[in-house]
Amino acid sequence: MQNRDSVSDGEQAVTGLAGKVEGAAPSLTPVHAASSGSTKAAQPDVDVLTGTLGYALKRAQVRSYEMFFSVVGADAISPGRMTALSLIGMEPGVTQSALAERLAISRAAMVKVIDALESRGFIERRAAEGDRRSYALNLTPEGHQELNVLTHQIRAYEERLAANLSSDERAQLIALLEKVGL
Repeated sequence: MQNRDSVSDGEQAVTGLAGKVEGAAPSLTPVHAASSGSTKAAQPDVDVLTGTLGYALKRAQVRSYEMFFSVVGADAISPGRMTALSLIGMEPGVTQSALAERLAISRAAMVKVIDALESRGFIERRAAEGDRRSYALNLTPEGHQELNVLTHQIRAYEERLAANLSSDERAQLIALLEKVGL
């Protein structure tokens, strides 16, 4: 039984975006009690995260991944690899570098994604015509079959993910996320 693919293997997770908020930063210095002279353990100021876009995106991403794997199964490929598989299916012969650009990940991270998809028999890479330094990516018959199964599961996942949104709210959320470049 194969384990689901991890985020660290070539996917760019939404992390660290909550980072710095102008004029505020979590305080990790010890708090000294004035009256007793005792020192209390430092507690981070988590309120700095409340209402920040980065924190909201990270929480949404975590919940989204939980929903994804609850629908497609724990042994499924990760959402990022599923996206790569889908893009390769939509554009047979796409190069690794073009795919990395579309996914907004580094070329090194792209190699890990491609290696994982290739090891599962979903894609094949061949030297690109006219440029032997580049690889053209194509789905194998197994890749087409996996993508077909995933496509049906993703529809169920999307319905579940947007269950609390009206169709207008869903469209607005997508537009706003595209506006901030995600």
